[in-house]
Amino acid sequence: MSEIYTGCREYMEIAINIENILEKRIYKLELSIIVLLSMFVLYTVIFSYITILRYLAFKTTAFDLAVYTQVLWNTLHGLPFYYTLETNVVPTYNFLSLHFAPLIVIILPLYYLIPDARTLLVLQSMVLAAGIFPLYGLARRLLNNSSLSLLFALLYLVYPPLHGVNWFDFHIEAFTPLLVLSIFYSLEAKKIKLLYISTILLLLVIEFTPIIAISIFTIMLLVKIKDRLIRKHLVILLIISIIYLLSILQILHSQVSSFRLRMWSQYGGSVEEALHRALQDPK
Repeated sequence: MSEIYTGCREYMEIAINIENILEKRIYKLELSIIVLLSMFVLYTVIFSYITILRYLAFKTTAFDLAVYTQVLWNTLHGLPFYYTLETNVVPTYNFLSLHFAPLIVIILPLYYLIPDARTLLVLQSMVLAAGIFPLYGLARRLLNNSSLSLLFALLYLVYPPLHGVNWFDFHIEAFTPLLVLSIFYSLEAKKIKLLYISTILLLLVIEFTPIIAISIFTIMLLVKIKDRLIRKHLVILLIISIIYLLSILQILHSQVSSFRLRMWSQYGGSVEEALHRALQDPK
């Protein structure tokens, strides 16, 4: 027993020392924040380098790096969301007829400055890495421990499925982890403006991200959030998310795409049938 007690005491002393070190300030910044920023930069540089090498070796494909490159280029040159890679399944030549992803618009200024496919690869690495900031903030508030919060950030960055997203060309869905984590952080920190901004951006990512938002707000209302003010905003955002999803489905229904019909047919032939199936068989 004495050995166990001694081991626990030594562990606690080491943990306290690490925590004290991480709380030290360098140029008005906590060392823990500097470590977090270093992790962000390191991940971004490494994966930008790897994905650009893959691009230069002709290992990238049309789906979806070329798709987004063409959509951005054409939008900047007077043809909004116009693309020609899948005319057999998108006869409208409009990318939004296939995937309703208006968040593309926020990429336009960057692509205007650096009109290169590699811009999207670097941006994707940065956006995925940026997920550590809300994750660290959330862990710091819940655990009140800098070293454990940094550990969670590190685990996020070494998570293999995250690398899979980064490795496979460019997809607008790469914004999802950052925005979802920002929603959870803003709920815990009660940052209402950030909550609304994160939710709106998440809704704009692609047509199925409103389902993620609806799921988060529903679960939080049912089992988690007790604060009346937060609950009020959750109800508002839940209603907005549902209305937005139904609006998207109506817009997409009016733009016939054989590919999209095959992709969504597993959920039902109508909005009502899809909702019924979701309630009957959530799997």
